[in-house]
Amino acid sequence: MNQLMNALTNFCLVIFFSLFSCYVQSSQANQTEVQKNIQVEIQANILEKVAQLKSLITTAEFAHIDVSREKMTVHLTSLFIDWAIWDENNVAKNIPYYLDHPVYKKNAQQLAETLPDFQRKSLIIVLEQAIEELQQVISGAISRKPVPVINWNTVEIIDNQFIDNGKPVFLGTYTWKTDNTLSNQYFGNLNSAYIAPSMIVNKELVINENKYLKIKRDIDQRIGQVFVSHSSIPQWPSELDPNFNVGKRLFSDYDIDNPLAKILFSTLFKNYVPLFKDKRSSQLGYMLFNEPSFFTQADSWNNGPVSAYTKAKFKVWLKNKHQSIEQLNTLWHSDFESFDTLDVEVPMQAELRGSPVWFDWMRFNQYRVTQWFTFLDSEIKKYDSHAKNHIKLMPWLWNTDTRDHGLDFESLLEITDVIGFDANSQYSSFRGVQPYEADYSFDWQSMAMSFDFFSSIQPEQLLWDSENHFFNNVKFQERDLDPDYVRSIYWLASTHGLAGASTWLWGRNHDGSIINRKKQNSEYITEVTHQPIGFHSLTRTLMDINANGADIQLLRKAPKSIRIFYSETSAINQTDYMTAIRETYRSLYFEGTALGFATEKIINNQENDWQVIVITNTPNVTTKELQSLTRFAQDGGTLLIDNNSLLFDEYNQKHDKASYPTGKNVFPLTNLENVTAQVNSILLSKGKSPVVVLTELTTDSTNKSSYKSDSYKHNDDNFSENDSNNDNAVSKSHKTLTWRIAQKNTKTSIVSIVNTGHQDKMFYLKSAKPNRSISILNLHTGNEESSLMKIGKRKTLLLEVTNN
Repeated sequence: MNQLMNALTNFCLVIFFSLFSCYVQSSQANQTEVQKNIQVEIQANILEKVAQLKSLITTAEFAHIDVSREKMTVHLTSLFIDWAIWDENNVAKNIPYYLDHPVYKKNAQQLAETLPDFQRKSLIIVLEQAIEELQQVISGAISRKPVPVINWNTVEIIDNQFIDNGKPVFLGTYTWKTDNTLSNQYFGNLNSAYIAPSMIVNKELVINENKYLKIKRDIDQRIGQVFVSHSSIPQWPSELDPNFNVGKRLFSDYDIDNPLAKILFSTLFKNYVPLFKDKRSSQLGYMLFNEPSFFTQADSWNNGPVSAYTKAKFKVWLKNKHQSIEQLNTLWHSDFESFDTLDVEVPMQAELRGSPVWFDWMRFNQYRVTQWFTFLDSEIKKYDSHAKNHIKLMPWLWNTDTRDHGLDFESLLEITDVIGFDANSQYSSFRGVQPYEADYSFDWQSMAMSFDFFSSIQPEQLLWDSENHFFNNVKFQERDLDPDYVRSIYWLASTHGLAGASTWLWGRNHDGSIINRKKQNSEYITEVTHQPIGFHSLTRTLMDINANGADIQLLRKAPKSIRIFYSETSAINQTDYMTAIRETYRSLYFEGTALGFATEKIINNQENDWQVIVITNTPNVTTKELQSLTRFAQDGGTLLIDNNSLLFDEYNQKHDKASYPTGKNVFPLTNLENVTAQVNSILLSKGKSPVVVLTELTTDSTNKSSYKSDSYKHNDDNFSENDSNNDNAVSKSHKTLTWRIAQKNTKTSIVSIVNTGHQDKMFYLKSAKPNRSISILNLHTGNEESSLMKIGKRKTLLLEVTNN
């Protein structure tokens, strides 16, 4: 009986599970069918909107309206339709890229599965916005300036800008973008060449014949740059000298002080530079080095030992500087018998910062790096005297307090012909809350301050970002980037002088697959080709910059009337020098007047019409730096100096008070809170104040208690309330509207405004002249605006303001 009951139970269980399995399979099949129907519906919606936009394009063209923007939208849509299909068929291949992301790895499979529909739904948003805008243009509700068509075969560098067809243009492209007609039309068409020491194949200095002939036969007419590699090094130098790579760093797989390095690069340039002479592929210059850094502090990133060649060179440098070992011993508190017996530990311990030995080593480290780049520049120009050179400098190395990286930015930029770099920005970070987030919705300062410093050193040079990290970088990777952030940071950068950028990065091959550069790196699935809204916003922003190119160029060339003094001496010695400089810069940034920097060399070598130099928290300066400031004051220049500046030399020895700047144009700065008022008063007294005044107004929306951070790791518990003040005009610390002004003619000015804050802002524009009214034209819409206006978070405005 029991056996019968067990058999019956087992039979029932089999039937139950069979029926349940059929139900699950049927349910899954139904869900799959529903999902397919939804996808078909989304796809049909996209095609319907494309047809609607194309119809509007035809109508607009008949009315002689420029529709370059909308044609780009249609083109971008066609690319993403195909890319979404690839992603749909390759979910398993995309999952590892999400698994590499510190945050998205938690939902890697879901994100890979939903990526195709995420892109399709994004396309619908992009198309709807384009349709609405073009309808407004056709109806006459708004008007736009036409977008110039850039011919990459004819664009030239003239007067620190890219010029095509006689007009200034912004060149935008993408790192590793595929070269084909589908991507070249709207997304950049830069020509890139490459040379590397590995092209010198043996110790007999024989060249790589195949690569030589390939370069020789190149007839590409697109403007381009030549990437000079320092990582692809042949084996034979190490066979001749086993210590050839002692002292190597990231992207430089050799010792820059080893004599064989000069032989290697001299031979490379001798054979290959003549091939590029007068070719379009080198018109944008030779990129002398990719992201150089030579850290020598023990706990720094990318640090390491240095070679015997480096230490021997250091001894010669010390002897030239100090003349006698007794003088050095007095400063260093050491007891070396001679320069020959002198030695220092490298990497150097951080606690030595501020000591004489620290200063001498770090200054020497900069000297030897500058010496190496001077050699590279001169060797290239030995074989092409008209060659242009630039270095892909990382601005964060200048922006931050670290100074053991070996880079004297001023000296390096004096060598080059194009200001080269790869700049960063962000509004969130894998690394948690960032300091800027307390008051601002994105990091505008890292870009703005470094660009202003670079262009202060070389005011007549073009700013070229050969690997731009505004959209995506190692610590900032959003799968659905805020399009307003994209627009605001690129727009702001262009008004600070940026003339072109190769955005990091283009992650897809022509067929939609991810390019094979770095194995399963999350940057490759959060870049432009995986998010239509961000990509579209970037492309539209560059189009609008070019449509208003003449006005943007006026803003770039606005005189930097206010200068902040920068001392490499204090930067090397002080642990928080750049933190203080950033604070001074922020205090002056929101007043409408372009900022710049002054150094000893800038003061001595440039013809200046600066109204004031502000000196804050700069305790260490050399005698020569102090002399340059004294001469500036004696020649009628105005100085604002706080009580923590110009106190000591590079070795912390007190300066003679007799050498201190004095006179009727030298004013004390009691505290940083007063700097804006004092500077504005000086500008007003000299008749150099902006002709238009912008006043920010507080509203309830500006209360920071409503702010929620964008950073990945933030939550509401991490935020503490901080009431804004209730005055009608915003206090200095709460200003978030950055604005730049440039004179177009005697009555009319161009004003660019970007809201860097967390909330919408009301503001008021008026003439600086009493009893004068103004007229305001919105150059993005062609409409008149009132003096009282509102601007949203991360929004931009370009206005033409006329004094009546």
